[in-house]
Amino acid sequence: MKQKYTVFFPFSFEEIDAFDDNVDVCIVFDTGEEDTLLFGTPKNKKRFPDVDMVLVHKLTQKRIIRKVKKIMAPKSLERIETIREMWYGIDNN
Repeated sequence: MKQKYTVFFPFSFEEIDAFDDNVDVCIVFDTGEEDTLLFGTPKNKKRFPDVDMVLVHKLTQKRIIRKVKKIMAPKSLERIETIREMWYGIDNN
């Protein structure tokens, strides 16, 4: 089932280095639930290797939204839940 959501950027794109930075991106679901994803560039990831982040080559609104859509695809969500269960022992049932 496809979830409905809104992507919110709690920062200004003019204030970041599009090729070497990381940003929090908020996702608000129609159910009222919220989640935050950290997006970063490969160059930034090298400085913070232990930080989990979604990588994009350039931090732009278009690229981030495109990546969020891929993550939110039903098949991707199923894989994410499976990984969470394996890593953290989370059972959402």
